[in-house]
Amino acid sequence: MKQQSDHLKVATDMFFWQLKITSWYLPIVYIVHVILVIISTRNDTEWMDFFILSHGASHIYMLILGIILGYSILPYYVKNGVTRKNFFIGSAMATIFLSLVIAVISGIVNIMDYGLWDVINVSYMLDGTFHDVSSNWLYSVIIFTTNILTFYLIGWFIGSGYYRYGWIKGFGIIAVALLFQLIANILWAKDVGVGILNWIPIDSLSLPLVGSLLGELVLIIIIFYVIRVMTKRIAVRI
Repeated sequence: MKQQSDHLKVATDMFFWQLKITSWYLPIVYIVHVILVIISTRNDTEWMDFFILSHGASHIYMLILGIILGYSILPYYVKNGVTRKNFFIGSAMATIFLSLVIAVISGIVNIMDYGLWDVINVSYMLDGTFHDVSSNWLYSVIIFTTNILTFYLIGWFIGSGYYRYGWIKGFGIIAVALLFQLIANILWAKDVGVGILNWIPIDSLSLPLVGSLLGELVLIIIIFYVIRVMTKRIAVRI
């Protein structure tokens, strides 16, 4: 019974711990957004709206959280008697829910933000184009969620890989992580033909929205599986 409830405890602990950090992160992103909107307004230029800014910033934020989870948090729980399986399940649950919460909060703040500029009578030019689904908030939130979840898992993969294999072999982990990111970019038709990536024969896939979303969900499942295999019997250093 205890092992059955351990994953729920991990999920709850991890979610609220990361939510606490997020309660500092999102206001900082919003402050940056306000400053940049004011600057763009004075220069009579266009700037992205908060939803798009938060989406981009959250890729980096979630990547960092994932690295911390894989490298530092797993050993702590295992040392305290939580099985690797329960840690994995609980962390996965917390990660999925956190990604959804960030997407929903970003959407709500974005709506309020447009209203704020109208109320204070500020003339603004905000780009709200988000994967051509800006008018459909359900699709926007789902895509936002899967995008940042993917980067969290890439970070988790990197952190776990470095913890298990050390810093030398960890460079190989980075290479695989870059491959995961590259696949995600190709699925969403993002530009990947930059610098050392010019040798890649495929710049992007012209997939319909559902195709890109299903492709990313498959990628998420694959990364989850790889992380599980990697951490299943990982040795925890005392």
